[in-house]
Amino acid sequence: MAEARTLHVTPTFFGEGGVYGGGERFPHQLAKALAPKIPTSLLGFGTHAERRRIGDLEVITAPLRGRYRGNPINPINPYSEVYVQELWRAERVHAHQLDTFVTTQALIAGRFRGIDIFATDHGACAPNLRARFRLDPYLTKHLAVSEFSISIQPTFADRSVPIFAGVDVEQFTPGSAPRERAVMFLGRIMPHKGIDVLIRAMPADVPLRVYGRAYDTAYEQHLRELGAQKDVTFVTSATDAEILDGLQRARISVLPTLAGDLSSVPPPRSELFGIALAEAMACGTPVIATRVGGMPEVVAHGDAGLLVASGSVEELADAIRRLLADDLLHAELSAAGVERVRTMFTWDAVADRCIEAYGL
Repeated sequence: MAEARTLHVTPTFFGEGGVYGGGERFPHQLAKALAPKIPTSLLGFGTHAERRRIGDLEVITAPLRGRYRGNPINPINPYSEVYVQELWRAERVHAHQLDTFVTTQALIAGRFRGIDIFATDHGACAPNLRARFRLDPYLTKHLAVSEFSISIQPTFADRSVPIFAGVDVEQFTPGSAPRERAVMFLGRIMPHKGIDVLIRAMPADVPLRVYGRAYDTAYEQHLRELGAQKDVTFVTSATDAEILDGLQRARISVLPTLAGDLSSVPPPRSELFGIALAEAMACGTPVIATRVGGMPEVVAHGDAGLLVASGSVEELADAIRRLLADDLLHAELSAAGVERVRTMFTWDAVADRCIEAYGL
């Protein structure tokens, strides 16, 4: 008898034709790491049906159909009859994005088929029927990206397991080119990311390179105006190779995300992990982050980087100046970051934690 297949489902695909972000990269990389260990399929949604293999991983694109509650299809709340069919074929389902209709459908399958349903939250929310149908008891385990993620889902406190997130350590490694006296931001260009705080904190004579896609054009324009008197460059359509080169050359990588009450557009769950930090650390680039969400668990203040208060221009400016000036501290944090990622945050390690949580 063939070994039971695990179906991973994500509302949006990562990469070309999909969305660029940690919440999309995570299911793609995790499924790829799991596939050589256990039979694994990854299902996402698109304009047409497709089924292909990437090495050991089966990748399924379910064609979008219909509307939810009479509204146009929500990009994180897709529906497809192909997904429904796959739910009835899978022996185990791992849904990504807890508060979505995609996960609601998985829980319904768990209720009626008696199969294990796992879910990982990446911070997105969309209308769903989980509460109305009283489906929470049918979630086998919440596989969380951080202890912080567990803390904000008290309903599942008795069945939550931290699996964290990972980095492709074959790709993200320290480079051979000399470091430049420059600071890098990597992430979506949105108000809650606090890029305006970072620009204000930057020394006038130090370059800042902002890598990320603009999801809020008004905010992007505000940032360009704010940075006009400083050395700020925006790279809004960088390739993976360009991002890697930027991380390997930068002196510091900063993720200055705001706490919800400081952001003009507060996300419901911000920085549950912070993959951009772990990718920088894997490249030997010391990081500075705010004490928001799960980021303190990734960085560990004074280990692989420095933590500052959310929204504090003064604290962030001091931390930047310190890492620019102190070569010994920079070298210590650089080495510690590489070690921390290779010890805790590889996709292989995350896959092994999943397999253990699955009970295999």
